[in-house]
Amino acid sequence: MFNKNILNLQNGFISNITKVITGTFISQLIVLFITPILTRLYKPEAFGVLALYVSIFSVTSIFANGKYDKAVIIANSDHEAHLLVRIGFIVTTVISLLYFFIIFFFQGILLDIVKEPALKRWFFLIPVSFFFFWSK
Repeated sequence: MFNKNILNLQNGFISNITKVITGTFISQLIVLFITPILTRLYKPEAFGVLALYVSIFSVTSIFANGKYDKAVIIANSDHEAHLLVRIGFIVTTVISLLYFFIIFFFQGILLDIVKEPALKRWFFLIPVSFFFFWSK
């Protein structure tokens, strides 16, 4: 009475869910075991600067690649996917350069807004992060 195709789909689905859960669990274990080492190496201020950097990057990365990475997944053909990758790469490069120039010319104003002088050393890594964010 059971359809074998449905059973195979369910097994594949369960297998995929198990892989995702296992990967997430292992990544959380790595964080759990590495945290005591990192807290010995770095001061709490460094974690604050990292949190600020990540939050700035997260908010501004929305515009970094025009979401072309999502469009590649739903492309109808390999040719269309290759074109989307090229367009996404160009958009990411242009946006990264634009952010670099904005940071270069308006660094003082941006630091006044953020009110964290320790971030000055890391500001120019934000456009580099955008560029490599595309290749995730």
